[in-house]
Amino acid sequence: MSLDSVPVELIVKFVEFVHTDSDVPTLQACALVNRAWHFASRPYIFHSVTISTGASLTEFEHLLDHEPSVGAFVRTLTVKPVVGAVSTPSPWLGRIVDHLPEKLPSLSAIRLVKIYDFGEHITH
Repeated sequence: MSLDSVPVELIVKFVEFVHTDSDVPTLQACALVNRAWHFASRPYIFHSVTISTGASLTEFEHLLDHEPSVGAFVRTLTVKPVVGAVSTPSPWLGRIVDHLPEKLPSLSAIRLVKIYDFGEHITH
């Protein structure tokens, strides 16, 4: 039996099972199997997104610009700046408020972790 002949319902059940274990590397591997697995995995891979640096925000914005459909999968956005040499507020935090909400139509929660002040980086 080839992977192309596996019923989509079984693929979805398997991907749902992996998602309940919060096993993102396995979900990413599933997305590489073939087109059916790719499309079944994407909603679970992008269900929760964590932004921790300006670089990760830029990468996510680039993905949304080139594949806008990904934005519909995001339900939870966690903003958790890396604490260390750079203190919050960081200039990239304002970009989240200014640009991301319109690209994430299914967003139901934003978690702010260790952010005490957006400072002057918010334009609204």
